Amino acid sequence: ADAELAKEDAAIAADVEDYTGAGSGSVDIWSGDGDKLVGAVPLNNDLILAFKQDSIHQVVARTAPFPSFPLFMNVGAAGKNAIVNYQGMVYFITPKRRMKATDGTQIQDFPPDMDDVWDSINAARVPYIQGIHHQSIDHNILIWLVSTGTNTTNDLAIVWDITHNSWWRYPTGYKANVMAETLSGLLYAGHYNGKIYQKDTAAKYSDDSESTTTINGYWQSGWQTQQSLQESIH
Repeated sequence: ADAELAKEDAAIAADVEDYTGAGSGSVDIWSGDGDKLVGAVPLNNDLILAFKQDSIHQVVARTAPFPSFPLFMNVGAAGKNAIVNYQGMVYFITPKRRMKATDGTQIQDFPPDMDDVWDSINAARVPYIQGIHHQSIDHNILIWLVSTGTNTTNDLAIVWDITHNSWWRYPTGYKANVMAETLSGLLYAGHYNGKIYQKDTAAKYSDDSESTTTINGYWQSGWQTQQSLQESIH
């Protein structure tokens, strides 16, 4: 009998659509608005941000019935992998091909220096944008893998430098459809050639772009005053 009960408990635990266990439940996010729920991310231990394509909602996760409240309208996320949480700030790519961020209280915009690059993204491929946060000894960045022009696979990485508030772009080396980071901070990407490559590796210049070409990176800053330049030098 105990063995049969254990099997039943295991079956319930494996059923992602079973909400009958203690402390579990479900909630409809602003049902009836015709909008699509694309993803969610924990903001802290008590709150979840739920993203639709054209709105953002807060879900109280402490206990059932998990009430939800609309936070922002006319702005949302392009897809489930276009949402990245870093230290309580949630960065996301909108269906209009721009990066924004929110801490749950306000929406943050970013410098328009890279607008021409964002505009070059294949609109049909926006739901498939892949994002990840990566931090190493010399940088703290967000990486977005996108498809430009008429490409039907990701061919460019748009990068936001969190420390220096500036944009980067990697035109080679990131022809990938998925990224992941290990617990030790190593960054890997799955490429379209069926191989997995480690990124951000010193003195490695070939193969990671699925060819023998050099991996290029371009950096673009915002407007710099004489005072800000002097401060950065010091």
